[in-house]
Amino acid sequence: MTAFAKKPLFHAMQIQEPSRYASLHTPFDDLQKEVVRNRKKISDVKDAVDNWRKNGGEELRAFYQDILDKSSS
Repeated sequence: MTAFAKKPLFHAMQIQEPSRYASLHTPFDDLQKEVVRNRKKISDVKDAVDNWRKNGGEELRAFYQDILDKSSS
């Protein structure tokens, strides 16, 4: 399988996310646990993504996109 392995997008980069985005992953971690315990449904992911976007997810995505753009040029 090593012939098909690829390095992760941010391989060998040390990235410090802005602190305002530090807790964006928490609702997804919690949702994963709730789905595994059969307390929530996979369909609840859509609401989690919507909340992620509203709470700064799009800005975090743009932050990482900027890093990718700078590293590929």
